Amino acid sequence: MSHPSTDHYLNQAVLLGEVSNSPSTKPLPSGDLLLTFDVRVPSSAGSRQSIPVTWIGPPEKRPKVEEGRGTLVVGEVHRRFYRGGGQLASRVDVRASTVVIATPGRVRRALSAVIQSLET
Repeated sequence: MSHPSTDHYLNQAVLLGEVSNSPSTKPLPSGDLLLTFDVRVPSSAGSRQSIPVTWIGPPEKRPKVEEGRGTLVVGEVHRRFYRGGGQLASRVDVRASTVVIATPGRVRRALSAVIQSLET
């Protein structure tokens, strides 16, 4: 059986929705800031779901994220394992590389950058 080259594999997530909770921040020992929030997006079943998002970076680069605001997130899907209640558990989130307020121009530029990265 032939397998595709790993050059064609992709882990890229794009969320365009509304921030559905109050963002939480935590300073890290490295000096970076951990920012977590959820983005509410429509599902294929017609309902809405909140997707957890994590951003890590220097405090001065912290994205402007506010509950109720339209936001575009671009990043990678990450699965983290941890022990809780004596059992192994996991959590999936989007590790954001880009977070912008969802204005037409900003969305267009961010999505153009995603498309350009896929073409290289």
